[in-house]
Amino acid sequence: MVCVEGDGTEPELLAGHIIAVDLSGTKGLREGIYVLRIGDACLVKRLQHLPGEAPRIAGANPAYEPFTAAAETLAVGNPVAIVGRVVWASRRV
Repeated sequence: MVCVEGDGTEPELLAGHIIAVDLSGTKGLREGIYVLRIGDACLVKRLQHLPGEAPRIAGANPAYEPFTAAAETLAVGNPVAIVGRVVWASRRV
C-alpha cells in the first residue's frame, strides 16, 4: 500500500488516495498504472505500449509532459524501474 502524493495523477488519483501495488513481478507488462522508480523518486504513472516505439509514460495530469523509456531500461536496477502495478485505489470521502 502506498499513499499518493502530488498532483501528477490528477484527476484519476488524488493526493491522499491509498493505492495497492502488486510487486509480484513485472514480466509481461501490459498497459496500466504503475509505480516507477526514477533515480531516488517514486512516481505513479500510466504505461502505454505503442507499436514499434518505446513505452510511453504519462500521468493523468495534462500539466506534465509524457515521456518514453526504452523497454530494456524498465527493469530493477536501471535508471527507470517498474516497482509494481497499481491494482486498487481508495477514495477519500
